[in-house]
Amino acid sequence: MLKHLTVRLSFLTWAWLAHPIAQATQSAGEGGPSGPGLAAWFGLLVLSLLVVLVAALLWVSRQRIRGADASTGIDILGMRALGPREQLVVVRIEDRILVLGHTAAQINLVTELESYTAEAPVSSGVAGFQQQLQRWLQRTKR
Repeated sequence: MLKHLTVRLSFLTWAWLAHPIAQATQSAGEGGPSGPGLAAWFGLLVLSLLVVLVAALLWVSRQRIRGADASTGIDILGMRALGPREQLVVVRIEDRILVLGHTAAQINLVTELESYTAEAPVSSGVAGFQQQLQRWLQRTKR
């Protein structure tokens, strides 16, 4: 959506800038005056084309980076937060399963696992509260 909008705006800008340039070159070819206005219009045209070119290159590079992520062979199997910036991450790299400690400053290997199956999370305070509320509501309905 954003790409199409950028292309349309750049085309409209180019057409808006090219019209006075075409008129000025016709009048200059007929011996009419040409001045600094023509150079300004041409400069804006070149600048707009450069902006469109840079936007297109950024879009292509972003697409290439996304494509590279899919073929790396690294899968994140699970994550568990230990603090605001600390977490344990279970990662599969080819046929190895690693448990990594991740902080804001570094990543450390904690251990290597033979196998890994994701288990249901241990009930937290919120889930415990929800269960207690449901029990209380069922008692009041009786």
